Amino acid sequence: MASKPLIPALSPVDSTSMRRGATQQQHGARPVHLRCSYDEHMSRYYPDHQPTPQEHIKAALYAAGATDDTLLEHLEILNKKWDEVLVQVSNGRLPLLGEKPRLDDNDVLYCRIPNSNLAIRVWAGGMEQYNTVSTSSTSLNAFL
Repeated sequence: MASKPLIPALSPVDSTSMRRGATQQQHGARPVHLRCSYDEHMSRYYPDHQPTPQEHIKAALYAAGATDDTLLEHLEILNKKWDEVLVQVSNGRLPLLGEKPRLDDNDVLYCRIPNSNLAIRVWAGGMEQYNTVSTSSTSLNAFL
């Protein structure tokens, strides 16, 4: 006997359903497309960001006490909490620990490794409050 999945299957939705304020593809019996403020924000600052899978959003909402009948209300509460957090961050970017520096970042120290095209780079990486830094080795070919 086949078991019934815990989370119902979702159908694809068009990209217009991701606009601000859209929480449902359509009203009625059609599947609900859940939009998270976090994903919307991250997509603005990190073009490669992959939205949170629908199943993960639903699982988080169910874990927070949502039911099928209250799913959208719980999503709205979650989005309001994210909006409150995101409005407080400086320059619109969430602080990420160990985030890789951008090529135009002026706060990166590059130390060449003798007799090679490699360098060790040192940058804050969002860890200033812990009095530590991030490091990595990188090829200088990207900068030549």
